Amino acid sequence: NNETLSCTVNGNTFLCDPLQNSIEVSSFGVDLDLEFLLSGTMQSDEEITLNLEADLNSCSGSGCTIVSFLVSFPCSMTLEAPSYYQ
Repeated sequence: NNETLSCTVNGNTFLCDPLQNSIEVSSFGVDLDLEFLLSGTMQSDEEITLNLEADLNSCSGSGCTIVSFLVSFPCSMTLEAPSYYQ
């Protein structure tokens, strides 16, 4: 999947357009529909703080009942992490 990530920069912050993706998990017999949201703050010339939100929107397939015991859906997971670039 070679999508282009488009982001808007306002001062030292950025917000990217959502990325849609479907992931097949063949071991459970499911397809998961996900949306990823990426934003962040540029702290310096070398450091940024990344915020990644992953939204599990739906599940299709024969194993969704089993998956629902592990993860309820729809659900969101958020990660904030420092990153460095050169």
